[in-house]
Amino acid sequence: MKKFNKLLIATVLIAAITYLFALRRCAQEGIEIERNEEIKSTPNIVTEVKKIGKWEFLSIKIEELVDTTKGVLFKDKLSAIYHGTLRYGIDCSKAESDWFTQSGDTVYARLPEVSLLDDYFLDEAATTTVFASGSFTSDDRRDMRERAIKRMLEKSEKMRYKETAQENAKEQITIFLQQLGIKNIVFMD
Repeated sequence: MKKFNKLLIATVLIAAITYLFALRRCAQEGIEIERNEEIKSTPNIVTEVKKIGKWEFLSIKIEELVDTTKGVLFKDKLSAIYHGTLRYGIDCSKAESDWFTQSGDTVYARLPEVSLLDDYFLDEAATTTVFASGSFTSDDRRDMRERAIKRMLEKSEKMRYKETAQENAKEQITIFLQQLGIKNIVFMD
């Protein structure tokens, strides 16, 4: 039992001495906090943004009614409503390596052009035949589908969806960069 008491006292004594040395060392060195307000652009941020892939800024559900007729005496008629979703955004992987640069506390952003993220935006499974009389070939149906796509793109251009998506891109990227602590953001055209 005496041996156990001696061992316990020695362990407590070593722990106490170690604790006192640690306290003394911390009191001598102290901890300093340095605040640096300067923003440093790192390749890591650009790499992480590029990993986003395709960044969508505007999604528009669109539909178009297309009809066709064929025949002379007994006209065959076909009408269908085509549905699609136009998704506008940027493909971050296609961005130049210097699309974000920094000078002082200002970040300069040169965004890639906003475009359709997917050329295959038509949802053929959602196509609804409104009226059909007679028979139509797969070529006739393909022609109608292509006319629907063309009209959807024309409507998109007329409604200026691409320009709206470009403005949305600037707003969303500004918010994103501000959340990273960047205060001054200038977009270069």
